[in-house]
Amino acid sequence: RLLIVPPELAYGSKGVQEIPPNATLE
Repeated sequence: RLLIVPPELAYGSKGVQEIPPNATLE
């Protein structure tokens, strides 16, 4: 199944390493 993680539940507005701010994980 595909789980979409909203940016506020993932990395928020901070961003992590190569993950841009407000990124949505798929």
